[in-house]
Amino acid sequence: VSWARRCVQETGAGAGGPGSSVTGKVASVGENVKGIKKGDAVLINGFSGTEVEFEDGEKGKFINAVDVLAVLG
Repeated sequence: VSWARRCVQETGAGAGGPGSSVTGKVASVGENVKGIKKGDAVLINGFSGTEVEFEDGEKGKFINAVDVLAVLG
């Protein structure tokens, strides 16, 4: 399984309501991930992944690469 390991949530609800989709910035990726790199802005399914709080206090998600709906830049 390929993982985009750390995606920091940046914005709230998408057009479908709370949790439907969120944008974030990829903070790290697994070595087998193709098409997604550290620093990419991505659109993800808001219900996917596992919400976590990192050691630095920042909140984000551990997500699977298949949960990335679009790479925005």
